[in-house]
Amino acid sequence: MTAVIALVATAGAEESTLRRAGDAAHGRPAETRPNRSPPPAVEPRTPQADRHASPASSAAAADHESDSGFGSFITAGLYLAFGSGDDHPRGSYAAARWPYADGHPGGLVHLPSEPDEPGWPARMSRLALRLGVDAARIEDDLSRIGLDLRLELPLRFALEIRGSRYHESLVGDDADLDSWALAATWRLLQFRNLALRVGGGALGLHDDVGNEHGAEVIAALDVQPVAPLVFSARVSTGAIGSASRRELRIEGGAIWNRIEAVVGWECVTIEEVRLDGPFLALRTWL
Repeated sequence: MTAVIALVATAGAEESTLRRAGDAAHGRPAETRPNRSPPPAVEPRTPQADRHASPASSAAAADHESDSGFGSFITAGLYLAFGSGDDHPRGSYAAARWPYADGHPGGLVHLPSEPDEPGWPARMSRLALRLGVDAARIEDDLSRIGLDLRLELPLRFALEIRGSRYHESLVGDDADLDSWALAATWRLLQFRNLALRVGGGALGLHDDVGNEHGAEVIAALDVQPVAPLVFSARVSTGAIGSASRRELRIEGGAIWNRIEAVVGWECVTIEEVRLDGPFLALRTWL
């Protein structure tokens, strides 16, 4: 009877995606976690069309496709910024109160460069604060909710704080994983309706085993082509604990007054564990 109960319990156990991600960050093999069934063996299968392709050539092709897609997105954004000539004067910029606020053509305001020009005091006091909440569906039994804050500062800088809770519903047991990020970015390129940001920051992760910390470098692109549309893309790479961490996030939506609503797709990879899926976000500019 005892053997039958043990067999049923083992058969009903599920392999947790979040626990695999946590184990990778903690640097511990999956089999060291108690009451975990080993993942089922999967025989590798090679597609017929790629049977004779080398792993190196396949990886190079995948990297080329990824770089080409992201490069095309940046090229399109730069065309929006440079294509109108005099509509985008060079000089100092600061964040608008929100994208398209007060009749501005984008998310940044062109500021005067001399003290005797109208608007000079705004040069050192222009701030903007955005607060948002989002929800993502990763798998049928795995979801994420998150909060984010961005504070636009003078001299092209911005401070970003993000936090997420992942929840996975399992048979007889649930799994949770919390993550946070604190980053500073700088606008490498800036125009009235386009900003290319680079920066970096600290990462954190918490699950039922413990805490891990790490760091990342970031590149992000914000584009406001025409009111009320807003588009963004973000890519980052770094490490959390003993695992590598990569993130790709693409989104688009619209803003009305101070309220911004967007939809998008994100992919967070911790070592070899992918947490990817669509998300919805609602934000407000304060």
